[in-house]
Amino acid sequence: MNILYKIGESVAPNLYVHSVCDIDFVKLKEEGIEGIVLDLDNTILPWKEYDVPPSSLEWVNKGKSLGIKFFILSNTIHTKRLAHISKTLGCDYIHPAFKPQKRNYLKAAKKLNILPKNMACVGDQLFTDIKGGNKAGFYTILVDQIDQKEFKGTKISRFFEKIIKKYIKNIDLIL
Repeated sequence: MNILYKIGESVAPNLYVHSVCDIDFVKLKEEGIEGIVLDLDNTILPWKEYDVPPSSLEWVNKGKSLGIKFFILSNTIHTKRLAHISKTLGCDYIHPAFKPQKRNYLKAAKKLNILPKNMACVGDQLFTDIKGGNKAGFYTILVDQIDQKEFKGTKISRFFEKIIKKYIKNIDLIL
């Protein structure tokens, strides 16, 4: 088996959309999704930003009104910022998340009292968010990063993501 195929398969999302606001909660509910694990940085707000953009907050509130539960998994080192964002969104979090390890994805599902097969994971990175969600058996949704500013280590992984994304698209792993 081709190594790119194997890597691509492990990080391929079930769905790719431009932003969280493009995620259709009704379709997710039809797929049996009851809960969503959210990444923070460059998924629902720009890296290092403290305040959740109104569009992201409205999106979360719309999901909640339809019965979707939310949980934050973040590898951020800024715990006060994470606690503030968690309070703003009205959902719990696990820190540090140690993504892409599946342990805390499963712990989030358990805290929400939802089976992993009924969970989704939304994030902007293949090698952390999507890979971890896939390992946990979640429905995974990749979004474009909100902003170009990010942690230096993330910039390095983005280089490899570009290669893998092209390969994934070529073999139709993204639905």
